[in-house]
Amino acid sequence: MADLALWKHITQQANIAFKSEIYAHAEVLYLDAIELMKTALSETNLSGAEDEPSMLQIICLSISIQNLADLYARQTRWPRCFSTLERYLSLYEEAASDTHDDPNLSLAFLQESCRLRRELFRHRACEKAQHGISPCSCYQDSRMTERTLH
Repeated sequence: MADLALWKHITQQANIAFKSEIYAHAEVLYLDAIELMKTALSETNLSGAEDEPSMLQIICLSISIQNLADLYARQTRWPRCFSTLERYLSLYEEAASDTHDDPNLSLAFLQESCRLRRELFRHRACEKAQHGISPCSCYQDSRMTERTLH
């Protein structure tokens, strides 16, 4: 659970940097949060008795990916935004089918893959509306992906 506390701290700092328009720093922090959760997931026995922490890690990784994609969209770095979401979407879909022996984990991967797909469509629509010229109007409120983890 120390990973989760560190992830929350890194994500909060990244969100502050994003809202302050310190995008380079926010990007580094979001990438750190992604790597932290990827490492935590790879070290967790997904079929073991600790299903709940694994599901939290799945959700945290997805939130970090969405935040990074939001950052790229804000900067109109559409290819990076789309490739980030597409890469992790395929990994989540693959993981959902690979964890068929644990329906809870499979469902967590599937739910988060749906969220990543939704974000991909949202950003594509935003890019079309903006024609890549100015920052996405979807982000005028500077809101980041901030789901509450219990």
